Amino acid sequence: MRFWSVCALLLSATSVHAEGLTWYTGIETSVGRMFMDDNTHGGSIGTGQTIGGIVDGALVETDVYDWSNGLAATIGIETGPWRLELEGIWRYRSDWDLSVITPSICTVTNVFTNLGTTTLMANGMRRGSLGANWSWETGAGIGILRKKLDAEYIERAQSRAQPDLVFESNKTAHDFAWQVFAGLAWQFGDNWALHSRYRFIDLGDLEAGSFPGRAAEVSGDLASHELTLGFQYRR
Repeated sequence: MRFWSVCALLLSATSVHAEGLTWYTGIETSVGRMFMDDNTHGGSIGTGQTIGGIVDGALVETDVYDWSNGLAATIGIETGPWRLELEGIWRYRSDWDLSVITPSICTVTNVFTNLGTTTLMANGMRRGSLGANWSWETGAGIGILRKKLDAEYIERAQSRAQPDLVFESNKTAHDFAWQVFAGLAWQFGDNWALHSRYRFIDLGDLEAGSFPGRAAEVSGDLASHELTLGFQYRR
């Protein structure tokens, strides 16, 4: 309930006009390095037995990294050095691709997943002057997260004359997210600022599967290091 109370306060900020209290809006783009760590299938792929010196079901990638690109919009209120902000971010897909050695079926198994995320964050921050038109900020935020996962479970064909076996699973999951960030802003004109921010954001857990015809499930932890660049309008 506290989170939704913060959201209601921010959404009503455009109607607030009091001495020492101002509102601002912004748009920005981001580029991030996604970390998909501690990947496991929990024994749901392969037998776990050693076949020809190879563990059946051995996961090749325990950690996966990929890039993400995002668009964001913000609305916030400011009083003195403090800001309270509502930030919505949509991130274009990242690839979460895993390979599993499966000699029991004489092939390699892949679990390829396209991942997209949308976050709604409530941020609190403190700002300060760096002289002239420059200012700094640092803060943290919590929020809710929507993850869309389009996954394929692929058993590779043993020869070119045979097709791969492909099973698909699409799901949408919701989770909590948190972030810490620091940034710089350059004020130009009376109301505009060019704004840049670095953030680390924890995006919760990843889960793909099971699949029609296959009980396999894979999981991991999701986080991202991101840089943003955008404009803010302040009244």
